[in-house]
Amino acid sequence: MLYARRSIKRGQLDPKDFHEFPLALKRRLTITSWLIIIGFAWFMFGVGLLNLSKP
Repeated sequence: MLYARRSIKRGQLDPKDFHEFPLALKRRLTITSWLIIIGFAWFMFGVGLLNLSKP
């Protein structure tokens, strides 16, 4: 659902299904994806700081 144009071009997603998908769920999927990306970035930042603090 997040990459609908690519999925529609590949034939994995029907355009009608995409347009009928509830808007609230689309927003939740988008927000969730961004939170996962941001969380992973913070995790990698923390790991980097831990590696720098080791003697």
